[in-house]
Amino acid sequence: MTTAVAPGEAVSPVQRRTCSKCHRAPGRARLPQSVGDGLMPVNELLVCDRCWHAAGGEDAVVTTIDEDGHLTVDLEGTAEFEALVAAVEEYDARHPIDRCLIEAGIRWETLRWIAIPARCDLVRYVLERVPPRYSRLALSPDAWMEAVAAHIEQQTGPGQEFRYNPKRRRWWRIANVLRCCSDCQGRPLTWVSQEEIAAAVGCSTRTVRRCVAWLQREGLLHEVLPGLEKLARQFVPDDETAAEQAEREARAAAAEAAEDAAVARAMAELDAVRGGLFGDQAAEAAADALSPEHAAALAAVEELEQGWVQLVPVYELRTPMSAAERAEEAAITRAHTKLSDSPGDALARHYMAELVPVANAGVYRELFAIGHDGQLTRLTGTDAANAVTSGNAVGLLRPDQFGHPPKVILNDLLESSSKQTVDNRPASPGSDQKGFRPSQKGADSAVNGRTRPSEGDRPKAQQSEAVRAAEWLLRSRLHPVLCEDVSVRWLASLIRGSRLLSEWRWTWDDLADLIHGVPEYPHLPYDIRNSPGWIKARFKRAIPQLPPAALRRRLAEPDTDRALLLEHARLLGAPDRVLTLIASDDETSQHHRDQAERAQLADGAAKRAAIDNCPLCDEYGWLTTDPTDPAAPDVRCNHDLSTGGW
Repeated sequence: MTTAVAPGEAVSPVQRRTCSKCHRAPGRARLPQSVGDGLMPVNELLVCDRCWHAAGGEDAVVTTIDEDGHLTVDLEGTAEFEALVAAVEEYDARHPIDRCLIEAGIRWETLRWIAIPARCDLVRYVLERVPPRYSRLALSPDAWMEAVAAHIEQQTGPGQEFRYNPKRRRWWRIANVLRCCSDCQGRPLTWVSQEEIAAAVGCSTRTVRRCVAWLQREGLLHEVLPGLEKLARQFVPDDETAAEQAEREARAAAAEAAEDAAVARAMAELDAVRGGLFGDQAAEAAADALSPEHAAALAAVEELEQGWVQLVPVYELRTPMSAAERAEEAAITRAHTKLSDSPGDALARHYMAELVPVANAGVYRELFAIGHDGQLTRLTGTDAANAVTSGNAVGLLRPDQFGHPPKVILNDLLESSSKQTVDNRPASPGSDQKGFRPSQKGADSAVNGRTRPSEGDRPKAQQSEAVRAAEWLLRSRLHPVLCEDVSVRWLASLIRGSRLLSEWRWTWDDLADLIHGVPEYPHLPYDIRNSPGWIKARFKRAIPQLPPAALRRRLAEPDTDRALLLEHARLLGAPDRVLTLIASDDETSQHHRDQAERAQLADGAAKRAAIDNCPLCDEYGWLTTDPTDPAAPDVRCNHDLSTGGW
């Protein structure tokens, strides 16, 4: 049976150090303005600056004495202020992590059952996923459906994606189910399981996955949150109702009764063993000796399992930008790049992929704010967002991205850089002379105009490639789940022992793909309990003759002999997942081949139209240099009337 976790005690706003009025901003302790000798117990008044000034400050502090003789201090403002406080929405009073997940499409009825560590992992999933480039939010589900129909119509024909009518109709039906399940009021999000889509359309879940992958490739769909089947479940949910509390208490009582029944059965089985029975006979005798109450408690123990919380994937409906909008955005980006010449802007451009959006700054406890001079200042999440919005900073970075960040300024060390320490020691003899003649005696005598460096000036030993690769992997390449309990020294020794860098000429990206499971696993498992064990197992399954990048490149080439590659991988001892991947038809490669074929056909059509509209050349695109001379050479026409075709 599963051991039940004791429910946590209710935490008051004072214990959370939040405002006692709005329950959101961090509160500040206010001194009670009351007359007395200080011997009467009084509560601590925690009010944020916004509520304090809006209510009227010290004039709004009210003191009362309750029935127990305690002095109660509270802040009571005007009727308008109390109405504003009462109008605070339940969504605004929640934690920033909960607000971020609610905006990502998780309903509160489901989110309230998810454990806090699992919520933090979900926020990381949401923040790390970037929408497709050159796409924007769909104006409405109907507009998105029109864009999907247009893309299907463009790729309809022989040799293209939708060469068969049944596939075109099935793809349209799947997209229509996503449209019907989307939110029509706010952000265009849709959440529905693949099994429900397959049941509504009448197809398999594999077909739904292929359609969703096509929508993502075309920039019409963005996965905000993946579908997760096993999330840790809280024993006590947030905002627990009276009915849920009664059910929880009944479940705890049933678990306690089941535990007592298990103890009674064990004692009865021991008595049977003492009586001369063994094995199944002793177990049957113990089961017969149980009372009906204990037997019923043991039978109901399976119903006490809490289970897991399941989430369906959440997608965001998007529409690709037109060619004119892409050109305009590229021009704006180039203009911003030319105007951004400060060191801070250069540093922000270098870490463009790792920058934290200002809207998500409230989720983090501390952030590094990039100043215009290129220096990093450690601030809280709210202060860092205010620094960016006010123009004092150009970007935000997470503290865990830098072990020892350069030029970090702490809040208590913001002093002028012009302050220099003065050396008041006496000058050495002869320091005022202009020339310097080295001594001819001693170990530090000059040799060929150079002196021997001192002990502290000797160059340090250069780090090996394995150490540098391990530092790069742990700092900026590996998934955070794989970096737990993994040190640079241990990973460097593992890389050095595999000899993949020194003998087989692997790249650092190949090592990252190997650790992430590419190409065997398209995604990492959700729960990796032993990160060092996972990394060690991945290095054992490495094929030195076939790096991941080379395998991906050969699978992407259209003229790759799959049979020969499969036989080569089988001789090298490749895992079954890799062999299955090579043997199967790669949809991505087929998509690239179809794109190349469409581009070639479009190029030929454009050349044919230019030749037909040009009055200078013949039907084959050749231009005669001298019509009067039959021996004059012919050249290719550029179809430019201003240059005469030359």
